Amino acid sequence: MTLPAVFKGYPSSDGIIRRLPVKLSKKVTLADWALTLFETDSAFIESEANELIGQYILAFDLIRRILTY
Repeated sequence: MTLPAVFKGYPSSDGIIRRLPVKLSKKVTLADWALTLFETDSAFIESEANELIGQYILAFDLIRRILTY
């Protein structure tokens, strides 16, 4: 999965984003990108969502919370 260009410098050497952007607008953009990780019309339990997002973003819990709003 390719990150938006605005996040080019965020992933560490292992490809995981370990620090989130400071600006809320960038956090929302990252959360919107995380939505693309999920299959359309599929249901996920919280632990599955955490695992999927956590493959790319260390602070998966914050991203998941942004997605619930």
